[in-house]
Amino acid sequence: GGTTTALANAAKGGSPMEVILTLTATTHGASSMTLAPCEDPSVNADCLNKEVSFDFNFLDPNAVRVTGFFPLSEYVSGRTKIDVTVKNLPAGLVKSQVVLDFGASNATCNGDDTATGVLTFEIPTEPTATAGAVSLRLHLLASGE
Repeated sequence: GGTTTALANAAKGGSPMEVILTLTATTHGASSMTLAPCEDPSVNADCLNKEVSFDFNFLDPNAVRVTGFFPLSEYVSGRTKIDVTVKNLPAGLVKSQVVLDFGASNATCNGDDTATGVLTFEIPTEPTATAGAVSLRLHLLASGE
């Protein structure tokens, strides 16, 4: 259950420039939605011919979730400090039980600010001649995350 409201700003000539959606749900999980450029389809049924369907996933507001990494990229080799911002960090977090997995290796947390949700890691970086992407995964060992 939930509601969806939309506001569209139109450019000169009626072409849409921006659509702002406010989605509200009483439960988390996936929801399929359809958006059409009309306020009242009973007045203008042709507007339903221009509808767009999409899926939206309402996240559990109480779940532990990574909301950001800083820096997003790095070009030095050696040790790189990375901050991970986490929403809903568990109370009583023990730094030694927090691991940042970045593929070939991992690092334990060496700093935390539970008030802001920022965890700090120092990760080894190897010299390379080419740029590449690294997938990061945060593990909270005590909580099973």
